[in-house]
Amino acid sequence: ILDSYHKLSDMEVIKMSVHPSWSPLFDFPGWVIKEIKTRPEIAMIRLQRDKRFSIRCPYCYKRSGTNRKVWQSVSDLPLGIASIVKIHYEAIQGFCACCERYFTIVPHGFDHAVRATRRLMHYVCRLCRFMPADNVAEFLPISASTARRLGQEGACRTPA
Repeated sequence: ILDSYHKLSDMEVIKMSVHPSWSPLFDFPGWVIKEIKTRPEIAMIRLQRDKRFSIRCPYCYKRSGTNRKVWQSVSDLPLGIASIVKIHYEAIQGFCACCERYFTIVPHGFDHAVRATRRLMHYVCRLCRFMPADNVAEFLPISASTARRLGQEGACRTPA
């Protein structure tokens, strides 16, 4: 049910023009919130690249072109009674003609290899300091093995 954004069509859709108070919770520079879909236990946030900003190469900082775009999702901290929060975004693979390098653009604070936000990894790391990883599932909808993995990944990183 969580793998596909389009399967959750029966959720309540919140347009950002109606509820601008959600923006500070999901402030990712260069990205805008397209829509938020909610149910009591699930919240789905859809981000879109802000087209006012050009794509720049992270190596030489020159304007670059888009090679391809792929929709990906990451898990985030619980939001109210919605214990499962998924943020969907369009990962952009760019190509720099000057450097002749490929690069991937994702929102700041996302770790697409781990499929979690850095603030979630930091929170799990803090929980694992004070309780066994097996007990983290009482507070977050993740397994003990995921809690151990996220705790290790987020151990030396600062929150986004």
